[in-house]
Amino acid sequence: MFKNISIEKTVKVMLAILFALIMSIIYFSYDASTRSYNNFVSSNSLSQQMLLMGKARYQMAVIRANINGLDGQLRVNEKPSAKYFHQTAEYIEITREEIYRWSDTEKLTQEGRALADDMTKRFDELLDIFTGALDKLRKGELTTHSASVKMDELNDITMQYYAVANGIENSYIDIAKTSQERLMLVSISIGTVVILLFIFILRWFSHTFIGNIKILINIFSKMSQGDLSMRVENHGTNEFGQLFNEMNKMKNSLSHMIASVKNAVNTISVSASEIATGNTDLSSRTEEQASALQETVASMEQIKTTVEKNADNSREASKLALTATASAQNGENVMDSVVETMSSISESAKKIADINDIINSIANQTNILSLNAAVEAARAGEQGRGFTVVASEVRSLASRSAEAAKEINDLITHSVNKVHVGSQQVAQAGRSMSEIVTTINQVNDFMQQIALASNEQSMGINQIALAVSEMDTVTQQNAALVEESAAITANMDDEAHQLAKLVSQFTVDEESEILSRFDSTQSTEVIDTQEK
Repeated sequence: MFKNISIEKTVKVMLAILFALIMSIIYFSYDASTRSYNNFVSSNSLSQQMLLMGKARYQMAVIRANINGLDGQLRVNEKPSAKYFHQTAEYIEITREEIYRWSDTEKLTQEGRALADDMTKRFDELLDIFTGALDKLRKGELTTHSASVKMDELNDITMQYYAVANGIENSYIDIAKTSQERLMLVSISIGTVVILLFIFILRWFSHTFIGNIKILINIFSKMSQGDLSMRVENHGTNEFGQLFNEMNKMKNSLSHMIASVKNAVNTISVSASEIATGNTDLSSRTEEQASALQETVASMEQIKTTVEKNADNSREASKLALTATASAQNGENVMDSVVETMSSISESAKKIADINDIINSIANQTNILSLNAAVEAARAGEQGRGFTVVASEVRSLASRSAEAAKEINDLITHSVNKVHVGSQQVAQAGRSMSEIVTTINQVNDFMQQIALASNEQSMGINQIALAVSEMDTVTQQNAALVEESAAITANMDDEAHQLAKLVSQFTVDEESEILSRFDSTQSTEVIDTQEK
């Protein structure tokens, strides 16, 4: 019944009803008090008028008694007291003023107004009679006023006015009684409505607030114990129903979050174990790398020494190459001199060949001459025998000279050929020496480049050694960081186990468990895809 009634609207309606009841009470109370006040004012005014009327009647009686007393004194030949004359005249004036003041007051009915006017007229007539009688008494004359009839008429009219006033007073009493009865009826009605409204509010409050608060206390009690598997039933569409719906959403979100935390804690625990194992392996590999870097540093020191030796050898080789270049240049100069000498020898051989040709020509001519001499000696016979012998000897010498000249010519030709070949070989040797010089210069350049490269290599090796040393330092620091990371990972693994133990205190429903596992699987796949 109360599930779908809005609390806000209900409270507004209740407040509106209470406001209407309060305003009704205020209205009827104000009306009753206003009526009572008006009745009181009117009754008080009527009472004041009655008092003025009674006072005026009393003063009229006093005036009448004083006049009768003064008249009695004159009748027994006594001199009236001036005091009584003055007092009586003063009473007449006071009574006349009070009568006029009473007549000017508002009368509550037309009948009262008419009676008041008639009474005022009669009071004036009586006061005029009393004034005339008092004037006669001052003169010493006896008065024969007849005020009794006027007084009786005034008393009759006064009784009529009292009757009208009593009727008005009774009407005021009736009005007050009616107002009292009306206010009582309204009070009883409002009290009945208030009691019924109180009963309704009590039942509504008990069901809507107390009952739902007890349900909330039960839900929070289970949630404080870690039980998130309970179901929150539907409690209508009012504010508490919306609160329970939001509570159900919060419970489902919290269940899903706790389940996700459980899966995340398990994943973190496994990852922490894997990281710890990886850090252990990384630590051992880092230590191996540090050892390898130390060995590398030692090897680099050896290479540095070798390179420095190679640089020294290159510088020595460069010096030797410079020396060889100088020797080769000297050899080239000597070869040039030899070529020039061989050329001179070849020229001399040519000259000798020419001289030998001349000698050979002379020998041939001598041989011809000896033949001619032999022919002539043969022609001379015995006389020419000795000359024949001489010619024979001369021919023999010429032949021998020719043969010697031939041999010399052959030797010179052979020498010239050898000299020519030697000149060619010397020229070739000169060219070879030039090429050797050029090659030695190139070798010298190469050796200088090698020496420069060796120096640069030595500097590079120094830088490499420095870098390797820094790498060794960084590797040592990395090893320390890896050990620290391993310790932190171990601590994180312990914290993950502690967190898993804490989260295991919560009980969630199977749907949240399945959804959290599905979300965890999807997130893992997304991470793997991004890494790939």
